[in-house]
Amino acid sequence: APPAAAPPAAAPPPDDTWRATTTPLETTDLPVHVAVWRDDLAALTSLIAAKADVHRANHKGITPLFTACRHGHEACARAVLAEGASVDARSNGGLTAMQNAAARGHLSCVQLLSAHSADRGGNAPQRYAAHFGHHHIVTWLQRSQFWTTPLHHADIIDRKTAYDLLRGGASISVRAREVMAPSPLDVARE
Repeated sequence: APPAAAPPAAAPPPDDTWRATTTPLETTDLPVHVAVWRDDLAALTSLIAAKADVHRANHKGITPLFTACRHGHEACARAVLAEGASVDARSNGGLTAMQNAAARGHLSCVQLLSAHSADRGGNAPQRYAAHFGHHHIVTWLQRSQFWTTPLHHADIIDRKTAYDLLRGGASISVRAREVMAPSPLDVARE
């Protein structure tokens, strides 16, 4: 009998197999960026506890907050914001986390950034959201355009933050920039 043929050599995996297990981020970015990109809050929390730099941008000027908001990873965004991440940092391309979240349709991140007083830059987030068809974000940005204090965002900020603001003397009656703009109390009544 002829000898048994050797099994065929395994074909190399398609390029997408590599993408499923790794990302270019892992070869160029810091561990904080990778944890945020993967939406790995446990790893991010450990890195923060180990004093990892949550403010440092990568070679493209992208911060961990930008990455979290780009992918809609609200819990990671909250974690880096709690460490004082800059809400208005710009990538090398000139985009902010707010603009990126609006363009990608991540309302929860847009709201979170707004609650942290992110600059709306002449309605740029609203224009990005409209361009990409995220009308729910356009509607929310229009509704909240005059909300200027964290208490205007009481349904977005955590309970402890709201409590601390009120204990610290924040007013629920303060009017926003415009005379006819709602107070936090007005917003709560809506």
